[in-house]
Amino acid sequence: MKGIFARFFWGAGTGREVFAFQRLGFEAVGVEQVDQFVECAVSHAKKNNIPVVFIKADLAKFDYVSHFQEKSFDCVTIFNIVYSYIPSREWRINLLRQMRQILKPGGHCLVNFVMAKPSLREQRWSPFIRIFGKMLNWHSEFEIGDRLHEGVPIYQHNFPSYEAVESEALEAGFQQIEFFNFLGNAPHAVLSTI
Repeated sequence: MKGIFARFFWGAGTGREVFAFQRLGFEAVGVEQVDQFVECAVSHAKKNNIPVVFIKADLAKFDYVSHFQEKSFDCVTIFNIVYSYIPSREWRINLLRQMRQILKPGGHCLVNFVMAKPSLREQRWSPFIRIFGKMLNWHSEFEIGDRLHEGVPIYQHNFPSYEAVESEALEAGFQQIEFFNFLGNAPHAVLSTI
């Protein structure tokens, strides 16, 4: 991407934000793992002759640095609490490291996440849940705050504090981290490179 202001949307869904920012004059790339969402977005882009790029990929395992040039994007967004669906701290930090590498100097990564303090019950039962989860191959790195949605094999990691998100961002190499909560919705972090 050689645009003056290029945006990268991680977990782009059907492309709502990608199309909106393209209409504002940004170059935009969306990455999504759900086939139907990518097909819908690509179809809409072709039908309306909108110059955007959509890539179908496993969000947590895709090698972004190999696919894009380093320092390609001014901004990366990880909205719709998708960051909380990455099943381990290790995977989340790896993703943030890659996002940092594809950001231009002075670039920003906007991350939306779920924040909820673990209940006493969760804290008490977490060692047993960790063992039970390994027996069922849920995922190998259960953390306090991980929850399985009822009837759906999807994990959601609830961060107990802003410090927990900040710790991951710092470990990934971001130098500045700011938090905000827009209209009482799930909190956001702005991770910046210098």
